Amino acid sequence: MDFLYDDEQDALREAVKGLVGKAYGDYEARRQAVSVISGEDDPGFDEKQWQKMAEMGLLGLPFSEEDGGVGAGPVEIGIVCQELGRVIAPEPYLTSVVLAGGLVSACGTDEQRQELLGALSAGESVLAFAHDEPGRGWTPSAEHVTAAQDGDGWTLSGVKEPVPHGARADVLVVSAKLPDGGTGLFVVDGEHAERTGYATYDGTRAARVALDATTATPLGEPGADLTNSIATVQDITRVMAANQALGAMQFLLPTTTEYLRSRKQFGVPLSTFQALTFRAADMYVSLQLTHSMVDWATMVVAQGDPVAVADAARRVSLQVSRAGRHIGQEAIQLHGGIAMTMEYSVGMYAAHLTALDHLLGDGGHHLRDLAAAVTTYDALDPLA
Repeated sequence: MDFLYDDEQDALREAVKGLVGKAYGDYEARRQAVSVISGEDDPGFDEKQWQKMAEMGLLGLPFSEEDGGVGAGPVEIGIVCQELGRVIAPEPYLTSVVLAGGLVSACGTDEQRQELLGALSAGESVLAFAHDEPGRGWTPSAEHVTAAQDGDGWTLSGVKEPVPHGARADVLVVSAKLPDGGTGLFVVDGEHAERTGYATYDGTRAARVALDATTATPLGEPGADLTNSIATVQDITRVMAANQALGAMQFLLPTTTEYLRSRKQFGVPLSTFQALTFRAADMYVSLQLTHSMVDWATMVVAQGDPVAVADAARRVSLQVSRAGRHIGQEAIQLHGGIAMTMEYSVGMYAAHLTALDHLLGDGGHHLRDLAAAVTTYDALDPLA
């Protein structure tokens, strides 16, 4: 595999870096953007920045030109996610564009794709995927939210939580258990659902979404079981979340090493102490291994085989989970007490890595899936 970026991909990286770096290069700007403001609209991100991302074409990057997008590939999407992760930008690119938008792109009718993705690409709409249910998570199926058909119409009942950016979303893509079994997808106007928003521990937003015989429109063919499509889009999102986590780690390592060089103890820089430099070196090893795994998994997504994508998503998610915990915790430890303050960035970066780890399955979840795929030792022996 060729892991080198071409000139257009390098140009994309520089453009995205310039846009988000100008907005959130100063950590205080990010902290203010996610601050909870009582009594006012509280999206948890900068609406103007969302519009600027649309104007640059980033919100339509994964979608075809016929649907109002750009038609870029996974490598380009990964580049965007890395740069967003480098400044932990709070905009819901991963959950709205990659996840919810990816489901519309994969399952929607021509009319639905043009309408929903066109508005999303233009920055006129925010989508959210309402899928996780209390007590259930990290699966491609729905259980407690059910769909009922009445003539040509459909209604949904049940509770979805947590729904990333669910309170701000204009349109909800909701998974529900179908009357004949399987899981379908439905489009629900955000204003038609009862939504309770709240801040999460990394400063972003989530919501509890309650549905009570709420009118819904099937996404794609009515009554179709879309469990496999949900699983595939979730796997793609896991790889893009790994790209975003990589960007955050790429910030934490140089920030930590610079602190060790500049902070003095007993009259000498902390980097003088060999034990601390060894720990920084271990962070570097974790980062480089993660970088290689993320690039590999992104290229697997570009090849388009759902089975291979599922396997790559599990493997890279496990690596990112372990490396994110290692690098995040070491960055806090090596910074000392300052890393635990809200005004300093390191602690929030570690929190964001944890949030990404739990978005679509933590390391333990993916390790169990990988172990379950190994049925016998004979399967691993080519001579057996």
